Amino acid sequence: MADGAVPRFWREIPQRYSLIGNQCGKCKKIYFPPRESCPECRRRSIGHMNGKKLSGLGKIITYTIIYEAPENFEAYVPYPMAIIELVEGPRITAQIVDCPLE
Repeated sequence: MADGAVPRFWREIPQRYSLIGNQCGKCKKIYFPPRESCPECRRRSIGHMNGKKLSGLGKIITYTIIYEAPENFEAYVPYPMAIIELVEGPRITAQIVDCPLE
């Protein structure tokens, strides 16, 4: 993988780069990534799933530090990954950046 390919890949998927999810127009539950229908409301939600920009704010639920990276990511070890619960409700997996590893 060429240097810079990963960031470009993420920028080319709008819902990931911009944290665009969606919200059920019936029960108001928010999803990320976006869904075609709400698993709670099922068929009643079809056509009622509305795009929603998520804030990106949340709290870390759990984290780990990657020491053995997948192929093409070896140069980045060690790096922290976390499960983050966004203030809107959905949980995402993301790399923690701009903080000391410890």
